[in-house]
Amino acid sequence: MLAPDAPRNEAHMTIPDTDSSPTLPMWRGRRGAIATAYLGVLAVVFGLGLMEFAERVGVVPACRDYAKAHGSQYVSMYSSSGGTTKRSAAICTFKSDTGHEDVRLIDISVLTDLWVSFAVSLEITIPGFLILFAVIRTWLLKRWA
Repeated sequence: MLAPDAPRNEAHMTIPDTDSSPTLPMWRGRRGAIATAYLGVLAVVFGLGLMEFAERVGVVPACRDYAKAHGSQYVSMYSSSGGTTKRSAAICTFKSDTGHEDVRLIDISVLTDLWVSFAVSLEITIPGFLILFAVIRTWLLKRWA
């Protein structure tokens, strides 16, 4: 025990501020919460943009070719991953004289089907973009700090 008149070491008794931590202060506090929210929104936007790009570039031309070959009109396209392994997840909707018809595309090339299937699975692309943007932000802030 210290004597009442002995000097105390004040450095061990103070609690450091949250901003003075040497471990990634850029992700802490209000600034970190805003950055995380911003990167999350950015990841969602990029994920949806990649999905839209993949559908327009990879699938829609094949749907339009199918419609032209079968005398119907292309209406829309959607993807489903019904839990089964199948060649393509792209389903095109066509309008003809008999009504609407849904057709699963099977004449897409394997590589096109692979990258479109990856791009339309938002449960993979959004976290992937979030991690990518977080790594880039951390690298940039450490480089210019």
